[in-house]
Amino acid sequence: MTNSVISIQQILESIDTLGKEEQCMIHDILERRLIESNRDEWILLKEKALEDYHTNNVKRGNLDELMADLDD
Repeated sequence: MTNSVISIQQILESIDTLGKEEQCMIHDILERRLIESNRDEWILLKEKALEDYHTNNVKRGNLDELMADLDD
């Protein structure tokens, strides 16, 4: 990758010059990358939640108690 910065507009204009099939390929690639990125974020959140649960770093109570705790 070069050191030059490419604007989103330049990228979109470049994509516009491609054929429909290539544009669909780019769409599929970006969609898969976003799905993978979201999956990675969910895995990190899950691991943090499990760690908090195992170290008893969680709040317990009914909905009213939890909502009141958020207001504090």
